[in-house]
Amino acid sequence: MKKKLLTTLCLFSSVTAFAADNLVTNPGFESSLTSWTKSGSFSAVKTAQSGLYAARGGTAVGTLTQNVMSKLTIGGRYTLSFYGKLDSMGVSSMVSIRFKNSRGGILQENRMVIGSTAWKQYSTTFTVPANSTVAEIYAIKEAGASSYMYIDAFSLVSLDEATRPINTAPAVLSTQSITTNEDTPVTFSLNAGTDAEGNALTYLKVSDPASGSLSCEGGASRVCTYTPAANYNGQVTFTYKVNDGSLDSNIATGTITVNPANDLPVLPTAQSISTAANTAVSFKLNDAVDIDSTNITYSIVSKPASGAVTCTGQSCTYTPASGFSGTTSFTYKANDGVGDSNVATVTVTVTAAANRAPVLPSSQAVSTAYNTAINFSLNAGTDADGNALTYSIVSQPTNGTLSCSALSCAFTPASGFSGTTSFTYKANDGKADSNVATVTITVASAPVVVPDPDPIPAPSTGYIPLGVGGGGAMSGVSISPYSNLWFVGTDMGTLFKSTDLGKSWNAVNHFQAVFDSDLTKAVSVGFSADGVTVFHAAAGINPKRSTDAGETFTAINMGLASGEIIKYFYSDSSNANIMYAGTTKGLLRTTNKGTSWTRVNSEEAVGTFIDHNTNGKVYHATKTKVLASSDDGVTFSTYYTPSAGSVRLFAGGSDASGVTLAMSDSDGSNACSWAGKYLNDWGQTSIDQTYAACGFVWVSKNGGAFTKNAQPVGDHLKMAENDSTTIYTTGGRAWIRQYGTKVHVSKDKGQTWGLKLNQIDYDVVPYAPWSKDKIEYSAVALDVGWWDSGYESFAINQRNSAVVAGSGYFFLHSSLNTGDNWLAAFTKYADAGTPTAGKKWITRGLEVISVYKMKFHPTNSNLLYGASADIGGVVSEDHGASFRIPSHQYNSFYDYAFDPSDDLVVYSAAGSLHDFPNEWHANAVTGNGGIYKSVDRGRSWKRLTPVDTNYNRQFLSVGYDAKNDVIYGGTHETGIAVSYNDGASWAYLNTGLPAGNKIIPQIEVDPNTGNVYALLTGDAPTFSNQPYTGIYFLDVVNGSKTWKLLRGTVNYPKDADAGYKLWYYPTAFAIDWSNPSTIWMVDYENKGNWLMTGAWKTTDGGNTWNRMKQVTHATDIKIDPKNPNQVHVSGYYDLTGGWGNGGMLYTKDGGATWSKNSLPPLQRNARSVTLDPKDSSKIYYSYFGGGILYGANPAK
Repeated sequence: MKKKLLTTLCLFSSVTAFAADNLVTNPGFESSLTSWTKSGSFSAVKTAQSGLYAARGGTAVGTLTQNVMSKLTIGGRYTLSFYGKLDSMGVSSMVSIRFKNSRGGILQENRMVIGSTAWKQYSTTFTVPANSTVAEIYAIKEAGASSYMYIDAFSLVSLDEATRPINTAPAVLSTQSITTNEDTPVTFSLNAGTDAEGNALTYLKVSDPASGSLSCEGGASRVCTYTPAANYNGQVTFTYKVNDGSLDSNIATGTITVNPANDLPVLPTAQSISTAANTAVSFKLNDAVDIDSTNITYSIVSKPASGAVTCTGQSCTYTPASGFSGTTSFTYKANDGVGDSNVATVTVTVTAAANRAPVLPSSQAVSTAYNTAINFSLNAGTDADGNALTYSIVSQPTNGTLSCSALSCAFTPASGFSGTTSFTYKANDGKADSNVATVTITVASAPVVVPDPDPIPAPSTGYIPLGVGGGGAMSGVSISPYSNLWFVGTDMGTLFKSTDLGKSWNAVNHFQAVFDSDLTKAVSVGFSADGVTVFHAAAGINPKRSTDAGETFTAINMGLASGEIIKYFYSDSSNANIMYAGTTKGLLRTTNKGTSWTRVNSEEAVGTFIDHNTNGKVYHATKTKVLASSDDGVTFSTYYTPSAGSVRLFAGGSDASGVTLAMSDSDGSNACSWAGKYLNDWGQTSIDQTYAACGFVWVSKNGGAFTKNAQPVGDHLKMAENDSTTIYTTGGRAWIRQYGTKVHVSKDKGQTWGLKLNQIDYDVVPYAPWSKDKIEYSAVALDVGWWDSGYESFAINQRNSAVVAGSGYFFLHSSLNTGDNWLAAFTKYADAGTPTAGKKWITRGLEVISVYKMKFHPTNSNLLYGASADIGGVVSEDHGASFRIPSHQYNSFYDYAFDPSDDLVVYSAAGSLHDFPNEWHANAVTGNGGIYKSVDRGRSWKRLTPVDTNYNRQFLSVGYDAKNDVIYGGTHETGIAVSYNDGASWAYLNTGLPAGNKIIPQIEVDPNTGNVYALLTGDAPTFSNQPYTGIYFLDVVNGSKTWKLLRGTVNYPKDADAGYKLWYYPTAFAIDWSNPSTIWMVDYENKGNWLMTGAWKTTDGGNTWNRMKQVTHATDIKIDPKNPNQVHVSGYYDLTGGWGNGGMLYTKDGGATWSKNSLPPLQRNARSVTLDPKDSSKIYYSYFGGGILYGANPAK
């Protein structure tokens, strides 16, 4: 027998490979006791002579047999061998081969007794006897308390060559591929071998892979596991073969591909740095280790609890919190583009530093007016260690008393003192004092004493302004430095005057002075130092002078050149005779209160200032330079020329501390560079307009050079002549984001600036108005909105820098304390609780809104409604004593109608376009709007008309038939809409009206019958419906659905030129409800029909009409219900009379004779007239841009 020792494919000990011609099945017990028959204590155990297993007989009796007869030949010669051993001698154990016949009788037995405690091979040779049917390998173990029998490696081979089988070598597939990922073990099976004789195969490793480790189960198992070397990727090979117990196969090669995988970076877990307190330290983060990447990035995971760390890559800087000492830490991580590393910690140790003394700005300047206490804040100190500071006075000022709490101080000058005084103070951080700082206080000189003029008379017109105040565009705000006299004008043509610093206002009579709608050319009133002489030039032309503080005005000749426009007036406070006027073409000067004027400069004026602390010194700026005069403004020479750009604004002030000049350049793109970041929101045009209205402030102190200041300025730069320290700037009207309403103040000659007003703050969400503890709110602000974009005008009291005022499109705000608080100098709160929307207010007389018409509730004479532009309307519940603004959706209410049985109910006609019927507003338009209903007196509204193309349009009139519950609405284009179900559904009722555009400015319902009257005016601008204009009647009593035109014969006026047509544009009508056949109508000259309009009357229900009075631009007409012979007409009026008749007219005799009411100050813009239902001796007039006046009924 050949025995062959082989090394297995796996890392096991070597085993015997059995010959291919071995006739024993499972000869080495590698398959346990398979193919063997056991009894008793036999089992397979791992105590082998070869291979892994052997058979063991236990301490009890046991046998183990295998019948091999089928593999033998009768008469054949064979050898049987095995290995055996005992644990101890003395126990009978043997192996034999015995042959039995068919009856079970034993024919022959060859025995082999085990007689050794070490492995020993035993064998026997035999010939198979005749008649054998069983050839049994038989192993027996007798009982033995502690002895075991082991047998292994059986071999049974034929000794006869002719009968022995021919063995061939096994084969295996020569290549094999296995794949795994980096750092990932893989388990696989070797290619299966094949053997022609069907011999059992074992698998043997020939060579290991060059990298990694390979382990296999070995023997008959093909299972192997490959473990790659750490971080390895690539290919490795190994070889193996199979054996059939006698012969080896070919060598097979296994190729293992290890795919690469990312290896995350690894950071050292800890790092330490240190620095001193208040000292930044720079350092490098520890490197991360990454075996397969060099593109490593670093990022902070958690910030330090104290201080701040900033990093660029691995380069970091840690800045300790001010005053901090101790330890803090932060964490960071690395990333290789695929994944993060571990998180590492950097510990920072900050060592305490020696205390550093606080530092104060060395000087500070404040100023106050003569005999005026001042509150101010000390400059705050800084402490490098971040310690809290306390402040204490070192030395007190002379000539006054000082009290301070922390940084807040109050100084009261000694009575009669003017000049400068100072005090010193210091700061302490709890350990050390700061430097000592000095505060210089300048107290202005006493104002020039001007003899008191005669008391300014109160207006004697007898007409009281009513409303909520404000709400319209105002400009030319003017503050007298010599009295309590203020002025302001409106774009609707009225100049208003106050004699009590803006607490109350009255309009200057239009016959004396007016204002102009071109606010860009508006000029503030000029004041002579005598306190009563004032100068006014509407839109900078046609100058006038008043010698009675603005009660009456007379035109003066200032010698203005063609196209020359006055820009400002400036007075000499030391000489009432001297006044300057800056114009677009120079500077004019008078020495006799305006009787005559002399031109002293011929360049466009920018600003003028008189230095009263230097005799004869006058400064004057043009667009190209600053000039100076030493002879009281008779001659000028160049004082300063900017190196680039132009001079936009100029102001100056002087006092005991010196003289300060301030100007603005034109470098708007830099001064207002903030606007550029809003380009996408506002567009390039708005940004360019902002830049054009902006520049830097430049300041010159005590004759020194002008120095550019970082402060931007828009439209206004102001100083008082007797204060060198206080400077005001405003934003520009063209500035975006309503920044134009900002007012900044410097109290230290431009060194520092504080924001004193910003009407609406666009930089917070939601937008917020200036704090109510700093500005007085108003009905217009709360109910409509803060819509000013800047200041049309901004004025300062020439001799008191604490007093300023600015006006815009909706408001006039004034301050009497250098901008700390702002008053709404046009309104007064008249309700309980905090001012909010919907509350009641009283006007201060500055009424600038347009009130189209007024109506009383028919059964509640305390309830008065005004239909208005811009703010929607006004309503009074106390007969005009106070008003509130009803809520509204659109710009204008044009009309109201009432339910006489319920005074909570009111209907309104609303539209988005104001100013009907002025100019193009008279044309047919669509607009947006509708008919609304309120059940709470206008506090809230319900829209009744649908929001669609048919009904979402401007409505001019509304009527309510309470008897039949029908609502009528007159549009600005499409005729009359009607609802029979309280607004739930609507239809147009235009049957009987002409084709084309249909403008309906008035609807009236007969309160006695429910019959309806509607006014159809001209379809401007074509006026194609001229033959069909007039009053239309709807006979509701008789169920008619067709309108009837009440226009029979219209008699041509006897005093009119021939060749004109009549009734192009009727505007209003009135009916005598006690006799509906008597109807009045007025029309409006709107088609060049010269002097053909007026007040028309019929006494036969419209069959015959006669003009009773020529009125060129009539807007309203009313019949006195208690005396129908008394009729009132309102209209616009040209003050020269060139338009014909207008204003406020009335008749007492049914139109036979007429009179004009010239008492109200507003004479050219009357819009409506309303009779007082409670007091027939009183009347209400409303005005375009003038609010409401209430006074005597001139017909009584």
